[in-house]
Amino acid sequence: MEGGRRSTIEMCSTDGNAELQPTPADPALLLELKTRRPPSRCQLGRETWRVDFSPDGAWFAWSMGHGIIWVVPWPLDSQEGQSETTVVGHKSFSCGQAVWGLALGPRPHTSKRTTKGENPLLLATGLENGVIKVWNVLTGDSVFDLRGHKGIVTDLVFPQNGTLTLISASRDKTLKIWDLAHKGKKVQVLSGHKDWINSCCVSPDCSMMASVGRFDGMVCLWSLRSYTFIRNLTGGAHKTPCFLSSCDFSPDGAVLATAAYCGSDWCIDLWDPYTSEKLATLADHFDVYGKNQISAIQFSPNGLHLAIVADDRALRIWEPGERQMTMETRKDRDSKGLCCKYHPQGGVVATGTQDGHVRFWRAPQSVPSLSHLCRSALRFSVSTQQIEALPLPKRIVEYLSYKERVMKYGSAEDILKLQADPGTEGALLLSALQADPSAVQAAADASPQQQMSAAKPKRCMDLQMSTALHGQPSAQNTLKSIMKKKDGRPESNGTKKNLQFVGVNGVWRAVLEEERRSEERRRSSRLGRRGEEQKEDEERSKKESYELSEKMAAACGVLGAHLDDPNAVSGKELRACINTLQHEWFRVSSQKAALAVMVDDFLGQFQAVSPAVLRYIVNMADGNGNTALHYSVFHDNFQVVKKLLDADVCNVNQQNKAGYTPIMLAALARGDAQRHERGGWRSCSEKETSTPAPAR
Repeated sequence: MEGGRRSTIEMCSTDGNAELQPTPADPALLLELKTRRPPSRCQLGRETWRVDFSPDGAWFAWSMGHGIIWVVPWPLDSQEGQSETTVVGHKSFSCGQAVWGLALGPRPHTSKRTTKGENPLLLATGLENGVIKVWNVLTGDSVFDLRGHKGIVTDLVFPQNGTLTLISASRDKTLKIWDLAHKGKKVQVLSGHKDWINSCCVSPDCSMMASVGRFDGMVCLWSLRSYTFIRNLTGGAHKTPCFLSSCDFSPDGAVLATAAYCGSDWCIDLWDPYTSEKLATLADHFDVYGKNQISAIQFSPNGLHLAIVADDRALRIWEPGERQMTMETRKDRDSKGLCCKYHPQGGVVATGTQDGHVRFWRAPQSVPSLSHLCRSALRFSVSTQQIEALPLPKRIVEYLSYKERVMKYGSAEDILKLQADPGTEGALLLSALQADPSAVQAAADASPQQQMSAAKPKRCMDLQMSTALHGQPSAQNTLKSIMKKKDGRPESNGTKKNLQFVGVNGVWRAVLEEERRSEERRRSSRLGRRGEEQKEDEERSKKESYELSEKMAAACGVLGAHLDDPNAVSGKELRACINTLQHEWFRVSSQKAALAVMVDDFLGQFQAVSPAVLRYIVNMADGNGNTALHYSVFHDNFQVVKKLLDADVCNVNQQNKAGYTPIMLAALARGDAQRHERGGWRSCSEKETSTPAPAR
């Protein structure tokens, strides 16, 4: 349906109770469906509590009030007549009770396309009396009723796993998981909320579900594998009582958004469902008490935007991390919005109102960056704990964990003030994630092959060290110019320079002699400052002692019990403790800025548990086969190398996946580094033949 169409379209039915209205002046509004019933004195019962698109986007369903559901093809097919345009293919379902929950399904797995004929398209409707009616959309027949709830069914969800499973939330404080293949005879009941459940959503991988209680202030996470309670995210975080209204997972499942309002304020919290950490809070304020409720939120199909329905505007579209809304409709205190739903392909958002009307809005569409696509693909199946355990640069870990940047956000007026005067503090704050495509590029720029200098010895050494630690890099035939100005830009003018030509692997490269001298002076200055800072750090470290966290100490105990008796610990518990130990040990010992005193304290506490635990942890390897000793040698952190070797448990002959041992890496070390800590290499070499293999 084109947004410019102005003709009135009557949706034919036995009572002719709905029509398509011309689009008003708001340029974002494509069209609006309105009921044709005369206004009633009673305002209750005619609300559009829920709207939904079918998984393939071919059908649209809305509860138009008074127990009637309309299902229409999308985009709206029409036949031109002499005096009116009539919608073709629509269907109506009379439920006999006010409809609160609505869902079309089943929904195929996100990695599979919808295949016609696999399962019939079903319409599930949650009624005021607690009954769930299931309909066949194509035939219009009632399939069966699901009974069990003792209160209004407020929300319905078909998980994205292709199965005939339906999840329902109710005001009776319970969630139910129905197996429609057995006509609902098999049902799982989840209890834990203290009051009405207002909304629920399922993670894209169908491993967990979230639900929000309207009055109890709880954001509960549930396992859909074991049907058990995981945690309450809020944990009493709200200082004042608030009413939770909606929740939704991002398409990769790494972020959970929840909406709440209290008095004249509403807020949207962004959570990490794996760690319970609050990533961001977006807030808004209105002067009139009770006139600023937020009703619904939903992520766009590509995860770049979040749709927001509140009292003051019919629709907002926000890109998390931006300083202003991507799109927002005109201020309208009579918008009466209740719900919203993105079309599966994006580009259109449908909203329902208290009057039983539906509006279709043109939503902004953005092409996701390559870094965003990579992050989404990775986070769909990898948890935050697994990301943090990877030996990646901090910026990459923050980007993959949606913790990239802290920003400020406020109303439109506040945004204008911030843009005019960046020093002015806004009244509303946003501690937000920022999709920063430069993070992935920074990692690429930091790779050893991109960081080679013009000098042959250093270039060869960097390449060999990188290959030894991470494997053979891909060949690159492109030769980049290294003739640059002092600000880093390529030299473009024709001014004569003092050039010296140096042959590197048969390729002649030009090096600016003047810049070489200045670089040496800057390097000397940096080394002087670095030496002073290092002395200060060492003095500060001598005054501090580092202890294991409770989680780390418990993991050491579990590992010790396993090493003493392999049958004493279950496999699942052992894997969990090893993951904890590996993550924390590599964080402490394997970074470039690792502190020797901290490593020494950890080694002493591992020894206190048992020598076997010390030997096991020190020789733990990551996915590339590198141990803490590999990384310490690679980073030229000789103080840490000495502490590891003094523990007398390191296997210096342990090879990584590239076939290199720490001894081999030591042989590749830079000459100046060897002169600086020659004693460390001599100690390493002396232990080469005497160090036993690590405990298994």
